[in-house]
Amino acid sequence: MKAQSTTCLIAAICSFAAASGNPGTADARPKSSKTQKTIVWAVGDADSGVESATLFRMIRSQRVDSLLYLGDVYESGTWQEYRSYFKPLLGSLAAASAPTIGNHEWANRASGYQSFWRAALGSVPPPYYSFRLSGWQLLSLNSEDSHTSNGPQARWLLRRLAKTKRLRNCRIAYWHRPRFSAGPHGDAPDLMPIWKPLQGRARLVLSGHDHSAQRFHPAQGLAQIVAGAGGRDFTPLRRDSRLAFARAGEPMALRLALRPGWLRWSFHTASGRAVDRGVKRCSRSA
Repeated sequence: MKAQSTTCLIAAICSFAAASGNPGTADARPKSSKTQKTIVWAVGDADSGVESATLFRMIRSQRVDSLLYLGDVYESGTWQEYRSYFKPLLGSLAAASAPTIGNHEWANRASGYQSFWRAALGSVPPPYYSFRLSGWQLLSLNSEDSHTSNGPQARWLLRRLAKTKRLRNCRIAYWHRPRFSAGPHGDAPDLMPIWKPLQGRARLVLSGHDHSAQRFHPAQGLAQIVAGAGGRDFTPLRRDSRLAFARAGEPMALRLALRPGWLRWSFHTASGRAVDRGVKRCSRSA
């Protein structure tokens, strides 16, 4: 099933409650049954070039229930850049998207990011929010906004985790800048206040920012995947013993097939070929 262009597929993304002073939203249920399989694609750092166009053409040809866009619209995330190439790049995927903001569009977020996603989704995505798909809680967090240990985002995250304790570790979080990376940007220790609460309470954290595909060995059950190979100026990788998989120099997107209690992941090249795949299980209270 290909992405639909006329229907906003995820109830949580269609009904943002982005009131000032309450930037995060509570979980909302998807329109589809929580027991059916959901296909989620994740990628960031696309641009107006041929590599990105080829990759997104492949994604659009597949079943897409949700697209997690992991941030960065080049060069500055202006309304003109969104309208001129990002909108054609996404096509029908726009209405099925659950975005997080990147560093390139942060400064122009009011006129670019917020205006574009308001038009695509019906309302502006909050800086951080959560929703449910096939028994999993997805948490869109924000690496560009304040994420100090005493800040509003970290407090919101702790509240969401506390209110959904029965999910145990059936969670996936995503934001733009990776906590760990073997790429040029390296690790981001400043993100620890939103990383640490997820340890033992989530199975995956997804990020972009470094323009490559990386999958790290789990630490305390929590694995990080970098899916920033959206087509923009691919960057090299250094050797890193923490890596379970790494690929640089070509466009690639992450596919997740979600069912209650488990997921399958796979990286896919622009031709659709899977180059890394596996299964993760989670546990939740009865």
